[in-house]
Amino acid sequence: MKPLTPNEFQEVADRLGIQGVPAKAGAANSARRMNKTEERFRRERVEPRVLAGELAAVMFEAVKFRLADRTWYTPDFVLIRTDGLIEVVEVKGGWWQEDARVKWKVFAEQHPWFAHRVEQWDKEQWKVETYA
Repeated sequence: MKPLTPNEFQEVADRLGIQGVPAKAGAANSARRMNKTEERFRRERVEPRVLAGELAAVMFEAVKFRLADRTWYTPDFVLIRTDGLIEVVEVKGGWWQEDARVKWKVFAEQHPWFAHRVEQWDKEQWKVETYA
């Protein structure tokens, strides 16, 4: 399965009523390659779900969401499950900065229809934090 392009994501977003926008080509985040932790997440946590037929689409930094004036949030991964549920996943290494945590929480509050979680690699295992 190939990931959706930003234009393909926008078509899905329009059909589902998602108010995000594709990350601009050439923008710092959209042009970025996965770091080692994000690559590990893709390999260990996403690929098995793709192979099992659970995920219909996988996007890496393909969309950004406006939180407030001049404040945007670009999730690391947006996963669209075959049952239609959309998961927004932030991937972190050992720690993360407080401003990033605040953006994630504000985004989760503004978009309660998504499943939100942070998957953090901590030495030998994934720790999962969800927003309730």
